[in-house]
Amino acid sequence: PTRADICAALDKHLCRCGAHERIIRAVQRAAQALAG
Repeated sequence: PTRADICAALDKHLCRCGAHERIIRAVQRAAQALAG
């Protein structure tokens, strides 16, 4: 997924407490790992 896809999916589920960027990076890393 693109960064925009991730942000759209998480938009209503995350606060902006500072963890937001770390969570986005974690989703990106997980997607890369699953892709091989």
